[in-house]
Amino acid sequence: MKTQLLIALLFFSSLYSCCNSDDDNANTNTLEGTWNLIKVTGGFAGVDDEFEPGLIVWDFNTSSTTLSVTNNNTENTIYDGLATGTYNYNLSTTEDGQYITIENMLNGQLTISGNQMTLDDNVAADGFHLTFNKD
Repeated sequence: MKTQLLIALLFFSSLYSCCNSDDDNANTNTLEGTWNLIKVTGGFAGVDDEFEPGLIVWDFNTSSTTLSVTNNNTENTIYDGLATGTYNYNLSTTEDGQYITIENMLNGQLTISGNQMTLDDNVAADGFHLTFNKD
């Protein structure tokens, strides 16, 4: 009887653990939350710049469709996305993927995988490719 009870407890415990990890993955694959810009590549000059996490932070609020940017980069010669401020954004989905437009200032394909997000603002035509990590 004790053996059967132990087996049942182990079964339900492992089932509960699987459910929790699925929930964690679902939360990381969303736009909502705080993202650190860590890398910018592309442009006409072929830039390849990296940033320390926390230097440039984008915080998405999906309820109000607003983006709050805190940009503490002081290097004026380096492309770093958007200046500090609050912006409205719009998401759209096509057969090619998901796209974001941020107040007609930045427009590109958005890809989120786990704790990493990329925004390709037409790097093939001298645009930039921005890479973010989620807090």
